[in-house]
Amino acid sequence: MSLTTIAPDLLDNAGEFTDAFYQQFPLRRAAAPLALADGIAKDYLFPTLYGDVTQAVAVFFCSYAAAKKLLPDPSLRPVPAGIGRALAVVTSYRYNEVRGMNAYNEIAVAIPVWGAGAGGISYYVAAMPVTSLENQLRGRKIWGLPKVAAPIALGVEGSDYVTRSGGMELRVPATGATAATARQLCLVSQKDGKLLRSRSQFRGDFAASTNWRALLPGRPVAGASAALRLGEGPLAELLRTLKVGSVPFKTLYGTGIKSAFDLPE
Repeated sequence: MSLTTIAPDLLDNAGEFTDAFYQQFPLRRAAAPLALADGIAKDYLFPTLYGDVTQAVAVFFCSYAAAKKLLPDPSLRPVPAGIGRALAVVTSYRYNEVRGMNAYNEIAVAIPVWGAGAGGISYYVAAMPVTSLENQLRGRKIWGLPKVAAPIALGVEGSDYVTRSGGMELRVPATGATAATARQLCLVSQKDGKLLRSRSQFRGDFAASTNWRALLPGRPVAGASAALRLGEGPLAELLRTLKVGSVPFKTLYGTGIKSAFDLPE
């Protein structure tokens, strides 16, 4: 239902966000309520807070030239990964708790980049399907993110966490020793011809795996359990354009993750 409908009011769930992680963020409103659709406008608090997130991450090598063609501004350059390669990061999210909003699923295909005045590595979001019309509109109107409402299937199958959407099937190992991880990221997007930078922060325990043989281009990666399969659809087409390999170099999987995403700087 969330693919086509928007609840008229903000969800009253502030009590789910009392952990110390969330207390570090002074909440504030935007300059005006955001007009969504059918006369619905909402006065959101920022940063947006997420709780009990299930997150799967896969880092692939891709074509440097293809990645560069996708970037919207000459000031952005893909982070080089050697031998004519760059990186493409595919991440799926199940946001079980969102302050003021209902739960939803999301996928981000991002290219690590230099430039945009970030002073370090940022992530340009090239595609972002989402199972919520409300969040599609929020993403486009506030951040200029390329959000498109689309079905996304997520779940554990055997020892893998599987993401399916847009002709893509991604399997990430869901088992293994976990380690606490806390990171801040800068996402780059473009709205009305202007590059925007927005900060994301998350904390939680992730199981990580590395396929060292994926460093060697053109070599099969024996025994690798994480795999990307591409059929027909917009995500599959994008990943083919980037010439992404079938096995990621690195994967992460975590549950119960806490995160926050702020307004553009």
